[in-house]
Amino acid sequence: MDITLVIRGEVGQGINTISYLLLKVLKTGLFAFSCEDIMSRIRGGINTTTIRISEKYNCRFKKEIDILVPLDPKVGDWVKSRLTPNIIILNEEKINPSKIKKELEKPVFLNTFLAGLITRIFNIDFSFFKSVIEEIFYLKGKEAIEKNLLAAKKGYDLGNGLNINLSIKNQIFQNGYYSRDLKH
Repeated sequence: MDITLVIRGEVGQGINTISYLLLKVLKTGLFAFSCEDIMSRIRGGINTTTIRISEKYNCRFKKEIDILVPLDPKVGDWVKSRLTPNIIILNEEKINPSKIKKELEKPVFLNTFLAGLITRIFNIDFSFFKSVIEEIFYLKGKEAIEKNLLAAKKGYDLGNGLNINLSIKNQIFQNGYYSRDLKH
């Protein structure tokens, strides 16, 4: 397995949270490398995070996109040359982020929802994902943990119905500038 997942959206939509959650969760069996394209630091500007997920050690950018998660409907021409023939696009037609934002208590929970959905696509057990959410949101308090878990579970459940299943093996966390083994 060698998959490139790209998350694209506006500043403030939680791309960093999705990336961090996924990198922590993927430690269940893969190597993961993250690279951020920071085009804007102003709310409303567009940024992109690329996560390369592989069964073999790899810390290089890969141009081709296997899974695209556009949080904004304006994907644009920048992506056309990067699409693979079997690309999975989790867009308005498949998951309808605009509708989901309205269903969640606050739009900010869309990031945890999407991390839950992607966790399910990679066949990672929800109880492990739950422990990651509890660890990451611990300092925000019990209420924040519960609301994020609720959003994550909704995403995970939606992932069940998409019939997209990818398997997992050995992993080390890497994020562009640093790497550390999280297996312990």
